[in-house]
Amino acid sequence: MAGAGLSVDSGIPDFVDIHKALPEIAHLDMNVFEISNDNIFLKDPTFAWGVYGKRMDDYRKASPHEGYYILLRWCLSKTGWWVYTSNIDQHFVRAGFPKDRVVECHRSLYEFQCAKPCCGDVWDGRDVTVDYDEATLAVNGDIPTCRHCGDAARPCTVLAVDGRWLGAYTRQQEERMDKQLADIPSHKSIVILEIGCGVQMRKI
Repeated sequence: MAGAGLSVDSGIPDFVDIHKALPEIAHLDMNVFEISNDNIFLKDPTFAWGVYGKRMDDYRKASPHEGYYILLRWCLSKTGWWVYTSNIDQHFVRAGFPKDRVVECHRSLYEFQCAKPCCGDVWDGRDVTVDYDEATLAVNGDIPTCRHCGDAARPCTVLAVDGRWLGAYTRQQEERMDKQLADIPSHKSIVILEIGCGVQMRKI
């Protein structure tokens, strides 16, 4: 099990501390539940994409640190292992972990969905960039839009306040993991490593 703390050494700040993660908009005095909220993609999608365009760029620039590769070596020396992570940077996959062994319970910043959503489609957004002012995060051009209805798109990642996330794929991942864990004989022990996880994030 891995949380945001694992990626801090890659240069990705813990998003719970908005002032540290996004100093460009610290003067707005918004908290994580106001920024990480599905409503901002509907009410003010241009502002939302200034914030999340910046986050996407920060995550693209960061690389998995050595700790990910140490964990990979440990895992590959064992059988029946799984990674369960709330991280949305895809650093486990980028470090070489097989995708079918990684459950991203919040999915990732690099997959998009309709902000409404108008349908259940999720598409690849890895090559999407947003033109924004680096000092203010004000968007200078178009924002990503839904390829079906043309309204605002959003990352297909669980936000702190979110009733519109499309989680079908993640539930399938969890079901595969649960099935394998259920097949472990009762005389075998399960070891859980919890790395970089915290209790600060609570939905309101």
